[in-house]
Amino acid sequence: MSNFLQPKDILVTELFPGTPSGVRPQRRAPFALISLVAIATILLAFFFAAGRAEAAPSLRKAIWGPATPQAFNRYSQLGVGIYQMSISWASVAATKPAQPRNPKDPAYAWLDELDTAIKLAKPRGIRVAVNITFSPRWANGNRQRRWAPKRPADFANFVAATVKRYPYVRYWMIWSEPSRRANFLPLARVTGKRQLSRKEQVGPRTYARILDSGYKAVKSVNPNDFVIGGNTIPGGSIRPLRFIQAMRLPNGRPPRMDLYGHNAYSPRFPKLSRRPAAFGTADLSDFDTLARWLDRYLGRAGRNHRLKIFVSEYSLPTSRNAVIPFWGNRRDQARYAAGALRLTRNFERSYSLGWFQLMDQPPQRDNLEADWGLLTWRGQIKPAFWAFKRG
Repeated sequence: MSNFLQPKDILVTELFPGTPSGVRPQRRAPFALISLVAIATILLAFFFAAGRAEAAPSLRKAIWGPATPQAFNRYSQLGVGIYQMSISWASVAATKPAQPRNPKDPAYAWLDELDTAIKLAKPRGIRVAVNITFSPRWANGNRQRRWAPKRPADFANFVAATVKRYPYVRYWMIWSEPSRRANFLPLARVTGKRQLSRKEQVGPRTYARILDSGYKAVKSVNPNDFVIGGNTIPGGSIRPLRFIQAMRLPNGRPPRMDLYGHNAYSPRFPKLSRRPAAFGTADLSDFDTLARWLDRYLGRAGRNHRLKIFVSEYSLPTSRNAVIPFWGNRRDQARYAAGALRLTRNFERSYSLGWFQLMDQPPQRDNLEADWGLLTWRGQIKPAFWAFKRG
C-alpha cells in the first residue's frame, strides 16, 4: 500500500507505451500502479471470521491491507510473511525537528497504525516492511511533497529516527515509485529508445543520492535490516532500463541497497519466456531481463551483487474501475495470482511477491471502485484468496 499515491493520475502509457487504454485485454489482464489509503469505511465493514488452517509465514509472500486483528488472521491463513505499510516523511515531520535523529523529538507525529500492525504481526511471525516516501516543505524548498529534499542528509536523519522508532521493522523501501513524475521530482518524461541527456539524468541521480543516504542511515541503526531501492514500475516517466542506468552517485558509482524493488503490474499473464512489451520496460514476465540490467548497471564490488527483486505490489482488479485500465473476472484474478507466485517462487532472483491489497475498495459514487483485493470490501473470499494461499 504505497498509500500516499494519486491513483487517478496513472496513465497506461507510463506503464506500457503503446498499450490501448480502457479496454479489457484479449486474454485476461491486470494492470497498474497504484496505491490508496486504507479507508475507514473498509475497516467498519471488515467483519469476517478468522480463517482455519493457518499456513506457515513465508517471506515469499507479502501484502498490503488493514492493520486489524481480523485482517492479520487472514494474513496468517494466507501464509503471508511480510506486511507492508507506508510512512510519509511529509506527514510525520511537518515541522522541522530540533533533534532529527531522535524519534522522541516532539516534532514527530508517528503512526499509531504502524504500532498496531507491529503488535499484531510479531506474535504471528510476520515481518514488517515500511516504505518511506515524500518530503516535507521545510526540507524541499516549500514545494509539493513529491519533490526531493534539497539535502539528502535531512532524509537520512528521518530514516535513522524511523528505524530507531520501529526496531521490529526489517525491510525499508526508499521512496515509492521514483521513476514516475507523479511521485518524484525533479524527473523528466522520456519516451523512446534514446539515451538520457545530462539534464534528464538529474532525477535518477537525485534519487540515487537519497537512496544511498537512506541505506547508510538504516545500517547505522541496525546493520541487519534490508534496504530496498529502485522501486520502479514496468514503464514510468523514465523506463526501468534508463532509470537503472542513470542511478549514479556523484562519484560515478551506483547507490547501495540490499534488494531491488519493482512494482510489477502488467496486462500480460506472468511467463518468463515472453519478450519485453516495449524497449526498456519490465513487468513480471521480464524478470530475467531486469536481473541482467541490475547486474550490469547496479552491481558493484562487494555490494549489490546479484540483487534479488522485491515485488511490493501486484494485483488484478475484477471489474472495470477508475484506477486501473485493465481488469478480469474473479477466475482471471485467481489465475494471475497463481501464475505470479509460481514465477516468483521458481525464479532464483525473486525475493517476495506483494499483493495489493487484501480487500476491495468500498463502493464509490461513480461505481468505479477498484476490486483488486483477495476479499470483497465486505470480507467475502474471492477465488484468488485460495490461489494466493496455495501459491
